[in-house]
Amino acid sequence: MSSIRHITSGIGCTLIGLTIGCGSKTEPPTSSPSPPPSMYTPPTQPKSGLTALIRKLKSTSSTSRSDAADELAREASSDPKVIPALIEALADLGNRGLGQVFPQEVNSTREAVVLALLQAGPAGELAFDQQALPRLIAGLQDRNPAVRQHTAVALGRAGVRAQAALEPLWALATDDSTPVRGAAYSAILKIHPTSTLPAVKLLTHTNPTVRAHAAEMLSRLEPFPTEAIPLLTQALSDEDSAVRCAAAQALIPFGSQATAAVPALVAALQKTQLADLQKPDPIELAPTRALAAIGEAAVAPTTKLLTDMAPLNRYQAAYVLGEIGPAARSAVPALEKLLNDPAPEVILEAARAIAVIQGSTEKVTALMKFALGHAEAPTRLYALQTTLRMGTVGRELASLALPLLSDMAPEVRRAAVTYVGTLDAKTAQPAMGSLAKQLVQDSEESVRKEIAEVLGELGSTAAPAASALGQVAAQDPAPPVRTAALQALTALGPAGKDGLNGIITLANNAAGDADTRAQAVAVLPILGPKSEPALQAVLSASQDKSAIVREAAALAVAGFTPPSAAAIARLGTMVQKDSSFANRAAALRALAQLGPTAAAAKPAVEAAITEKSNNLRLWAKVALARIDGQPASALAVVRAGLASRLPGERQAAAEALPLLGEPSVDDVKRVAAMLEEQQPFLRLIAARVLAQCGTAARPVARTLAGVLKRDDDGEVRTAAARALGTAGDVSTEVIAALKEAEKTDPTSARAARASLRQLGQRKS
Repeated sequence: MSSIRHITSGIGCTLIGLTIGCGSKTEPPTSSPSPPPSMYTPPTQPKSGLTALIRKLKSTSSTSRSDAADELAREASSDPKVIPALIEALADLGNRGLGQVFPQEVNSTREAVVLALLQAGPAGELAFDQQALPRLIAGLQDRNPAVRQHTAVALGRAGVRAQAALEPLWALATDDSTPVRGAAYSAILKIHPTSTLPAVKLLTHTNPTVRAHAAEMLSRLEPFPTEAIPLLTQALSDEDSAVRCAAAQALIPFGSQATAAVPALVAALQKTQLADLQKPDPIELAPTRALAAIGEAAVAPTTKLLTDMAPLNRYQAAYVLGEIGPAARSAVPALEKLLNDPAPEVILEAARAIAVIQGSTEKVTALMKFALGHAEAPTRLYALQTTLRMGTVGRELASLALPLLSDMAPEVRRAAVTYVGTLDAKTAQPAMGSLAKQLVQDSEESVRKEIAEVLGELGSTAAPAASALGQVAAQDPAPPVRTAALQALTALGPAGKDGLNGIITLANNAAGDADTRAQAVAVLPILGPKSEPALQAVLSASQDKSAIVREAAALAVAGFTPPSAAAIARLGTMVQKDSSFANRAAALRALAQLGPTAAAAKPAVEAAITEKSNNLRLWAKVALARIDGQPASALAVVRAGLASRLPGERQAAAEALPLLGEPSVDDVKRVAAMLEEQQPFLRLIAARVLAQCGTAARPVARTLAGVLKRDDDGEVRTAAARALGTAGDVSTEVIAALKEAEKTDPTSARAARASLRQLGQRKS
């Protein structure tokens, strides 16, 4: 029992190896759309240039397929023969092969056709509804499993537009081929099912692998109807732990409505194996979370487990009661008996439960003092981890925990650093000097990285450590530590000015890593918005041989107050002459941010309005409107960009929106719609833009909360957590999502905790 890890929660998205994405989802539509009547007559023979593009569309190269799809979508508006040619191309069954599906690539001709049609405007959408969709649905019954799989993937690309394919896709859920089942599930998730009950019913299928695959899908679906509760309860007795725990996971949102499932949940909990709790994402924890969600009705049955012969069951019971909190007060006498348990982890979990249920007691404080000072490093470590989960009571034990910052065991030091990040500013302040010294001197990379991340989490409280952060960013031998230090200084803002010299040194190091130098350049105006040496470093970087360094420099110029005439002139030159499309767009974006201050660069901006690139034209119009002091005049351009079928144009429009004044509710909703995009970078852009919108993003706070709970990309979840902090919504759903992320998602936990502070749910 000595190796039981502390309980966290969450179900991994790759347990069964399906190609199911863990993306966000919104409320599914209540009915399938009916396609409108046909409005065009298909012409015949395509021209020779079109023939070449169609041939390229059928290429074995993913890049060629993608490029051809984009070009055909553009040509569709001027050439009436494109759309019929695309429909004919659906007959091509070329694909990468069974099991060969890569989310960021175009894996088959059919997938490329769907992309082209849906980017080709109303006529393309109409052709998809009336002609492509029926053919694709028929393809789901092809004898070749590779064709079935890739047809399902193509339908997933259509999203909610493919609602008519839901029934045949559900039928593929019992396909003999595992890759086909995975593709069907993935497509269903992207289309958004009108009912989740079919997935629940599959939990009782006779084929154990079908049940297992259905179990994984359940972790990505909600809400479930109350009719699902008996089926989920039945699945709790499945021989497969993945099925049991997926059923338990699905019961969590029902809370006390699932009281009838308590006996089955307790039985499922007792089947937990120690090895499962030691996994990075232990699937077996769902029964404990479901019992905790049920609350008071689960207290008595769970309390009985406190005397179970198996230490693991006593441990889990204590955990559940602690999660239930004050409603489990009747269990305190039984929990106090466990303070003398032979298993140390059971003792500490019981102490944690008592502390959460009724607040600290002298007995619990004395026990934690003993454990935090124990001779064995594993006990000290586990005591710290337990303290972190004690909430307010744990934070009151700072005088006992902070001395462990200098512990001999690196894993204990790291846990102590993590603990500091949970403290309020006043309590954490005395540790800043020690952390600054340790950041530079600690021999363990993981400890230095944790220190940098915690300092960033503490924000201006960590100002005394700014110089050390600058030194580490410039000199630490470990790239992850340097990156964490740069991110910490970004979070400190002007309070991190003492780290500026180190960052200037890093930015000027032409022999250094380009990615790191680009990050350093981006930090310079944040630390020294009026610093001449910092501005000179940025100007030097704007002529760097690395495109990403020049891009960072262009964007950084806008952060200086004010930038010099030379800096504005340099932006104008970049708009006209930089060899990188992205850098020219970045320069226009910076000029847009500067507004009237950038008037000297107006001729370069006006010239860019005639560019062929939609993105450059959009940024040029926004920059011109800002320079002229009439930002609202660019709203129509930005709104058109948000509705564009080209991902790059949608990105540019979203990023431009906050520069045009407080966005309307409709504009915010248009940006929030990008949270449903398949490409993670677009979801990330949307979340970051919504964070910039501040309280104007409050109408979409619940959508952001859903992204925080379900998106499979850690950066997207983190950005969603930050956006929730600026949105200012303190509804039960939002606060619960942030608290759950803080507790269960290591990637977004810090951002969630920062937002809880921002929303007044934590001491600052």
